[in-house]
Amino acid sequence: RICTQMGACPVIFPEGTRSRDPNKEVKDRKFKTGIIQMLVATINALDEEQKKSNSPVIIPVYLSGAETIMPVGQSLPKFREKGTLRRKEIIINIGNPIDLLPKIEDFDDYGNRKEVMRFLRSLTALLKEHFVAVQDESIDLNDDETLEPY
Repeated sequence: RICTQMGACPVIFPEGTRSRDPNKEVKDRKFKTGIIQMLVATINALDEEQKKSNSPVIIPVYLSGAETIMPVGQSLPKFREKGTLRRKEIIINIGNPIDLLPKIEDFDDYGNRKEVMRFLRSLTALLKEHFVAVQDESIDLNDDETLEPY
């Protein structure tokens, strides 16, 4: 809720951490329900006006190559290849915002833990489908076109 009030945008890895196996396809990674739990709690804390005007969404972002700059267990990033001036490359794929508000508002069985977990897992599976689709989309930031600020 603090992030929403501040207009902040938290970055959360749906796997719960950076991947230990960067060659593993998104479809083969295990997504955790934490991001959905945070989204549900945030949406349920909003009043109706806030839901209409400022409902949080998830923007799927896929990073390829980030593990070479800052692998799991490393505390500082290394932007250049060892012994050279050559920069390491990251490919960033950004998908369309995912608005889960209608699905979250339709669910009303929060008293039944088993149903809540089933609901969270189903939304996490839906989220994973979006991330799998985003993995194949890419922008080349090294080409001569300038990206316009939004």
